[in-house]
Amino acid sequence: RGGTETLGVRMPNHPRLLSLIERVGVPILCPSANFHGGKTPYKTWDLDPFLVSQVDYILKEDATGLKASTVIDCTKNPWKVIRPGAIDITV
Repeated sequence: RGGTETLGVRMPNHPRLLSLIERVGVPILCPSANFHGGKTPYKTWDLDPFLVSQVDYILKEDATGLKASTVIDCTKNPWKVIRPGAIDITV
C-alpha cells in the first residue's frame, strides 16, 4: 500500500501472466519491478538484485512496451489520473 490507506491493483496485458492468474484461481501479490522512485527496468538484468532476493518468482521476459503503467485513484469521483502511462484514460 506504499504507506497509504489505499491499495494498488494491476491487471497485466500479457498472455503468460493472464494464464498464470487464471490457473492459480486467486489474485497474485507482486511488487513493481522497481522500488519507489527507482529506475524502471525493461530488461531482466536491469532488476535490482536486492528486489530479486525478496520475491519467490520472476517471469524472465523483457518488457515489450516502453511506457509505465497508468495509475488512477478510484477513491476520487471522478477518478484522478496519478500517473499517465500505457493506457490513455480521460476522466
